[in-house]
Amino acid sequence: MAPNGQRLSVCAIMIGLLTTTAGASDTCIGASDDGDEVAAIQLVPGLRMAQAAHIHEHQTSLAPCPKEPADEEDRVHVIFSTNLNQVEGLLACTASAITATSVPVTFHIAVQEEPLPTFKRKLGMRQECQTMRGPKGSFIRFYLIDPSKVVVEPDGHRGRPDYAVVEMYARLHFHNFIGPITAIYLDVDTIVQGDLKLFWDAFVASGKTLAFVEYSGQQHPVRLHPEVCPLRFPPHTDVAALLREHEYNNGVYAVDLARWSARNISGLVEDFMAQQNACKEYAYDGGSQVPMNLAFLARPKDEEPDYIVVDSSWNFVHVGVKPFPRHILRRAGIIHWTGTRKPWLENGLAKDVWRAHRHAFDAMFLSGEA
Repeated sequence: MAPNGQRLSVCAIMIGLLTTTAGASDTCIGASDDGDEVAAIQLVPGLRMAQAAHIHEHQTSLAPCPKEPADEEDRVHVIFSTNLNQVEGLLACTASAITATSVPVTFHIAVQEEPLPTFKRKLGMRQECQTMRGPKGSFIRFYLIDPSKVVVEPDGHRGRPDYAVVEMYARLHFHNFIGPITAIYLDVDTIVQGDLKLFWDAFVASGKTLAFVEYSGQQHPVRLHPEVCPLRFPPHTDVAALLREHEYNNGVYAVDLARWSARNISGLVEDFMAQQNACKEYAYDGGSQVPMNLAFLARPKDEEPDYIVVDSSWNFVHVGVKPFPRHILRRAGIIHWTGTRKPWLENGLAKDVWRAHRHAFDAMFLSGEA
């Protein structure tokens, strides 16, 4: 029989809980999502882990699924929209946000129905639940994306048809299936190193609909092609000023979904997308990024912008394009692997930086170590 310390680790992995105890006897006692002891599995010789897990699953299925915490005023909300190709990124980013943020984080994860059971299994969530509690007061909730209600540009992005995915365009409809919350949206090819509460507080204080992040790479105007396919803008738009505006990356932003819905931002974005799709050439580059930019940048000269811009350290881009010195990466509040060399791929860049957070996820969610 293994020492007690080893039994604790095996028990935690076998049962898939965040907290377990193992005393002098060879027994694992699992804590339910509500903190009550609901299962005691005797680790006797010949009991296979699969059998023990089955016993635990039967016993814990009687426990209620956890409800969302009520302490909303002291909590940061984060939204992901992702698929199974990016599940490793989701796990690492989740762990990094929990570690870096000074208050509990609630994660709202939007996925399609088919891969949902796999996502739950990866996170250690009970299959009958849509919610679970995590370390440091964190909370996770899944939401289903209805692909029939998401408009996708068939081309997605010039030269990048892989951008034409439902999960990318689903962010236009977060207000419909998540609700009127305020949240920070993160692409899952990011790692959080700064305290998200600082980003959150700056945005909430602004009273605006959106917070863009200043572009950390070489700034460029919004990628429009008016000479090829001119767009129709809302009445009284200052087009000259618009053409001078810098484009913002949409992989990290903060949003007030109640204001988003009231202003019909989704309608504005999808109108630009419809114009793009009706054009024989390209009215713009950038998939969903440019039309989302235009929904905020295209406005009359005398109208106050309905967004703020926060420091570029909150979205340090191009980490999936070229190598960066580690001391540069350490300064970033959020590292973003824009580009094709994602850190979970064989040819990924800065893999050591990312891998530390992927291992941290296993320690937090599979080994009972907060």
